[in-house]
Amino acid sequence: MIQLLIALGLVGFIIYLLGGHRIPWVRKQGRTALIWLAVIFLVIMLVTGRLHWISGLIMGAVLGIAKLAPLLSYVPLLRRLFGKRGDAPPGGGQQQMPERPGRMSVDEACSILGVPPDADRQTVIAAHRKLIQRLHPDRGGSDYLASRVNEAKRRLLER
Repeated sequence: MIQLLIALGLVGFIIYLLGGHRIPWVRKQGRTALIWLAVIFLVIMLVTGRLHWISGLIMGAVLGIAKLAPLLSYVPLLRRLFGKRGDAPPGGGQQQMPERPGRMSVDEACSILGVPPDADRQTVIAAHRKLIQRLHPDRGGSDYLASRVNEAKRRLLER
């Protein structure tokens, strides 16, 4: 039985190497078939006692890592949801804006958005959009920085 699986795996691998990887459905089905053959081979080796169970776990993890890789995109969300207990800022979780006397100057608004003082409306809006996408609280930025960017945009658009 094991010899038959090994022979089938070798034949499939040789066909794949000889040009089968250039055909789209062979490429997709070939990878899937090779992974399933490897999993079946590992299970048979484990059941018959020819492979230590720890080695089987390690090889199974290596085979499954490609299927689990898309789950890594959820790690920042999980960190945010299940962060350390001391992560919340004092005062109920919302970040407080420091007190600033007076109104933002045009020069300060230009330096925040990174635009020249004589920038037109489209340039200001584009710079605001680019910055707010990085600094928005829903994307991991802070309330304070987002409010400063919004205030800079308002200040430059009202003149």
